[in-house]
Amino acid sequence: MCGISGLFSQSPVTEADRLSIEQMNRIQTHRGPDDEGLFSDNRCVLGHRRLAIIDLSKDGHEPFVSDDERYYLTYNGEIYNYIELREELRAYGWTFRTKTDIEVLLKAYQQYGVDCLSKFNGIFAFAVYDRVQKELFLARDHVGTKPLYYTETDGKFYFASEIKALRSLPGLTMNVNQQSVFDFLVFNRTDVFDETFICEIKRLPKGHFAIINQEGLNLVRWWNPEDFIQNETITEAQTIEKVEALLVSAVQLQMRSDVPVGSCLSGGLDSSVLAGIIHDHNHVNGHFPTFTASFPEHPLDETRYVDCLNQKYPFTNHRTFPTAQSAFDHFHQFVYAIDEPAADATFYTQYEVMRLARQHGITVLLDGQGGDENFAGYQYFHGFYLYGLLNKMRLGKLTGELFKVLFRRQDRSAFQTLAFQILPDPIKQRLLLKSVPYVADTFFE
Repeated sequence: MCGISGLFSQSPVTEADRLSIEQMNRIQTHRGPDDEGLFSDNRCVLGHRRLAIIDLSKDGHEPFVSDDERYYLTYNGEIYNYIELREELRAYGWTFRTKTDIEVLLKAYQQYGVDCLSKFNGIFAFAVYDRVQKELFLARDHVGTKPLYYTETDGKFYFASEIKALRSLPGLTMNVNQQSVFDFLVFNRTDVFDETFICEIKRLPKGHFAIINQEGLNLVRWWNPEDFIQNETITEAQTIEKVEALLVSAVQLQMRSDVPVGSCLSGGLDSSVLAGIIHDHNHVNGHFPTFTASFPEHPLDETRYVDCLNQKYPFTNHRTFPTAQSAFDHFHQFVYAIDEPAADATFYTQYEVMRLARQHGITVLLDGQGGDENFAGYQYFHGFYLYGLLNKMRLGKLTGELFKVLFRRQDRSAFQTLAFQILPDPIKQRLLLKSVPYVADTFFE
């Protein structure tokens, strides 16, 4: 990851403004230990902390400037298909002076404008400043893998990769967002749209871009998953073939790196599938590093599955053993790193896995996070599906699915979710309040 920051102002930029971005850069040093950079003119200041992954030379220094010195880019992420996209741009006459995905991103923006976003296969948060139009362009990837926060104060627009960087701004009022607190305490929900736990600090929503100029801030959604829902019917065999091809392609693209690559390995289906693809399609040797969080003697420990996988795929497996005591010992560092409340304890487990990987010199990790969400692996997801069938009055299909749930002895959360959706709102509210005894009645109301 890298750290980006900056400001855009309608009034002339001052030395104090520049110092503010320098301070934000320092706060985000841990995101990019390999290099730092700063650009400023009378309207904009851009900061960057670099973690080098593609082209480790100084060619990747940011903020990155276009050949005509009109555009300046600060960027966090990786464009996995940058090689293919570079060849596409060459066909339009573009030449390249570096081997970075940074240059590909900027020239794609120059060629296609905002439509470049649909060309990118990757994870990203970036800002492009146009010195001619005096305009700032911000964008965040499809599902918001890379963070990007912003605030507006004293007629200036500020952005950064982390909330703590924005909190360093002098004079910024930080009022607690009561709705965000409620959503977290009652629904265990964060990152729904643009809200954070601080009223004055917002996040650029996932799949959105923003244009900031003399007319103010304009937010636009550029990606919506509903646009990719296919209505045509395909067979189960075709579905399996298509999903496998997408997974293999994704892993092969994301193995592109000029620094060591490893993988998380929990023993669950998601990371196990990754391990199989890495072994069978990328032909790595037995020294490929994997990293596991182990909980000996705990009923939910999955390392026995990791042991089985290691027999089939002879990777080098490293393990960390998080405990309640280690969580307490690292509490302050963990909270400082994540900026906002975490939805569950797995965030701390991931924190320890990432620390372990860094100790072994691994900069890039493939991870199975999101597998359960994409493939409806959590049992309660099935309840939403059942409710959808009921809502569409597909009663025959609903009856069949309910029978399957009973036959499989499926977790009761599927039924609970279905039942909750059907209930009248007043009853829902009473049940919710009963389920969160730590929330005061007056705050709930």
